[in-house]
Amino acid sequence: MQFVIDVVKSRVRDLVGRIQGLVPNARVGFVIYKDRGDDFTVRMSALSFHADKLQTFLSSVNAGGGGDYE
Repeated sequence: MQFVIDVVKSRVRDLVGRIQGLVPNARVGFVIYKDRGDDFTVRMSALSFHADKLQTFLSSVNAGGGGDYE
């Protein structure tokens, strides 16, 4: 899963730009899910017009924990 997270981190500016190209006043946010028993189950960013704020939120996201059945 880390490889997917890394791709999103590296392309968040492009993603936000494409969405706002379609809907200029669109705000974008992320929802992060983990397994029960990990340090959190759900974490959300605030909706934002700015890719920088989303990049900051994503900088602390890493795959980890798990060990349960897929």
